[in-house]
Amino acid sequence: MKNEKKKLMITTAVTAMTALANTSQVFAADNGLINQVLEPLVLLKTLIFAGLAVVGGIIFAWNAFHFAGALKEKDQIGISSNLLGMLGGGIMAGIGAVVSFLGIG
Repeated sequence: MKNEKKKLMITTAVTAMTALANTSQVFAADNGLINQVLEPLVLLKTLIFAGLAVVGGIIFAWNAFHFAGALKEKDQIGISSNLLGMLGGGIMAGIGAVVSFLGIG
């Protein structure tokens, strides 16, 4: 039983060392290759943020339209819920800029 555990540990350690040795060449590769690999992911991120901005703009405009109606009718619940909707739409519309400003994405 102990022998089997020892063999498993040695096999795992050798496998991990081999994997590390094989990936060290990738880490030392030039940035051109890395940029080629990451380019589709960057494009996907840009597409997702653009989609969020469009949906956020639509939500903002929809809630602004209903906010005006609630303001006209002096509906306090409608006013507050539409203000929150406008805030959420504004956040969705600007999330790409915020993430870029913070340097996360």
